[in-house]
Amino acid sequence: MSRSHVYRHDVDALRGIAILSVLGFHFAPDAVKGGFVGVDIFFVISGFLITGILIDGIGFREFYIRRAKRLLPALCVALMLALALGFVLLLPDEFNVLARNVIAGATFTTNFVLIADHNAAGYFTNLADNNQLTHLWSLSVEEQYYLLWPVTFSLILPRWRLAAATGILLLFVGFDFCNVFQLGTDRYYFPGTRFWEILAGTWLAIAQRSATFIPKISAAALGKLCGLGLIAYAIFYVRADTTWPGPQALVPVAGTMIFIAFRAQNSLIERAISNPALIWLGLISYPLYVYHWILISFSQLTYRGELPTNLSLLLAITSVAMADLTYRFIENPVRRGKYGMARFALIPALLGTVIVAALAICLSGGLYWRHMDQVAFNDMTTAAEKVQIYPDCLRLYGDVVRLPTKDAKKRLFCEKGSDDPRPVIIIGDSHAQKLFYGFLSLNIRNVIQLGKGSCAPLWNLNPVHDAFYACQPDVNRFIEFAVNAKAPLAILTGVFERYFDGTYGLGKSDAEVERDIAEGFQLMAQSQHPIVVVIDNPSLPFDPKECTKRPVDINRRLDCSFDRAVYDKKASSYKDVLRREAKVAPNVTLIDASSFFCDQTRCHAANTDGLLYTGDNNHLSNRGAKIVDSAILRMFPLAFVVGSKINDRGMAIERY
Repeated sequence: MSRSHVYRHDVDALRGIAILSVLGFHFAPDAVKGGFVGVDIFFVISGFLITGILIDGIGFREFYIRRAKRLLPALCVALMLALALGFVLLLPDEFNVLARNVIAGATFTTNFVLIADHNAAGYFTNLADNNQLTHLWSLSVEEQYYLLWPVTFSLILPRWRLAAATGILLLFVGFDFCNVFQLGTDRYYFPGTRFWEILAGTWLAIAQRSATFIPKISAAALGKLCGLGLIAYAIFYVRADTTWPGPQALVPVAGTMIFIAFRAQNSLIERAISNPALIWLGLISYPLYVYHWILISFSQLTYRGELPTNLSLLLAITSVAMADLTYRFIENPVRRGKYGMARFALIPALLGTVIVAALAICLSGGLYWRHMDQVAFNDMTTAAEKVQIYPDCLRLYGDVVRLPTKDAKKRLFCEKGSDDPRPVIIIGDSHAQKLFYGFLSLNIRNVIQLGKGSCAPLWNLNPVHDAFYACQPDVNRFIEFAVNAKAPLAILTGVFERYFDGTYGLGKSDAEVERDIAEGFQLMAQSQHPIVVVIDNPSLPFDPKECTKRPVDINRRLDCSFDRAVYDKKASSYKDVLRREAKVAPNVTLIDASSFFCDQTRCHAANTDGLLYTGDNNHLSNRGAKIVDSAILRMFPLAFVVGSKINDRGMAIERY
């Protein structure tokens, strides 16, 4: 039985195949549809090789020094490269996000940051494409595994290792296949659904050292070919829109295990696989992996669209060249001890410097002064990036907000601008939150905002397509509070459009939906103060950042508008319902936000100063929010005078 430290050309060649599949998926996704499984292949290889080292009796100190020598040099270069490119190419808010992701990459927590974002929306979305360091999630999962496994391994008696590895492997397989953690698309990044792939390699390494494992198979070459066939099938036929990992991940994982398990030395298949080109790619696969996506992502951002073939080829060649140079002159000399421990210590110190620099970027608003002044930066930035719940707000309104579960807490809003006992009440989702921050930007402080993410203030309506997006009974409670509270004014707004365009399955007929909306307006009619319902701003059919001038600008969108007829056709159905049912409530004023962003023929994403109205394709920036808020201020000026109570015409009737 071979020792794990005996070099295996076929395993490095398999690494070469894995990195080629990842490159293929990122450079030519239509041709290499399942290339993302290269990461799954890497996981199995890693578990196999690292556990073999542990079996050989390496100490904890030496193990982690070797891991640091293996990972930190290329990672440090990659993070510095990302910050340097970001400094030149990114807008302030983008540079701020990159700095946060640099910190996550340096601390091996990228996967948790992606899960927390719940943009997470998944690895296969444009949001992931726009993150220059998304790919470091796999490195984070690996290191989280190796924080736990060496200690666990050391506690298991040698004769029980195979049984323990089998039990742990089956446990984590069950966690993933049964979706125990109920993570949706976030499962792609979650350690609990990924550890089994590394454990598969771990199990194989232990099994090969066990007397119960018979490594000599007469049909070893056929076995290796079968493993390669499974891997090829996964790379070219697995689809990115499948829920991953899950049972379908068994194909590349099993293929990799079979490929590694069957040694077919001197056979035609092993000689073909172990060719110098594949082995070389395997040797440089780690720096190539950490570099290539940074170059692709920045290029896509600068080019503003799909990269032409010649540019993709140039990026691929550049990535390979950088990886080879890193392997030859940084990674390999460090691993071989050429520079000594004293000089190696400079690398963790340099990584610490990168973290400090990234923190400084975060604290400075993405170094906005590189491209614009403070006013311009504030106006173009999305008003608020996160759902926020402030303890001092909960102290006053906790009985209205309520925090029954951790998941609900992620989506609930409770924010206040001052301690005014009779503030203007803003109710709604993240779109309402933008109006709240718009008022703060106008130095209006007597406002509060309560609501729930992705939930428009519509009576009794509840999306049923996904339990995570449940809105009731919270929304009804917020509306009742807005109606009954002693306040000078209430403002309600949200993503009404999604309740009517099929995005949210409501489980009700159109007539039932309108009846519920009518009940909501009938309730509002009972209020003793005026209520403003803001019909939401148009959603853009393009990313407004395409209109923003960048230091390096290719293919910038010159016309930051779209046909109003397209918007009117989409929005007319729900606008008609709201206008029709609002007639029962004379104290309710409807404000159509599209009137601020659309003229007779076009709806616009930018004003004459070039500042974006929207921070993404549907949320208002501070600039856009202030436009809507200023209109409300003009209509109800006394509502925002601290200490005033007004009637439904906005006239002061009482001081307190």
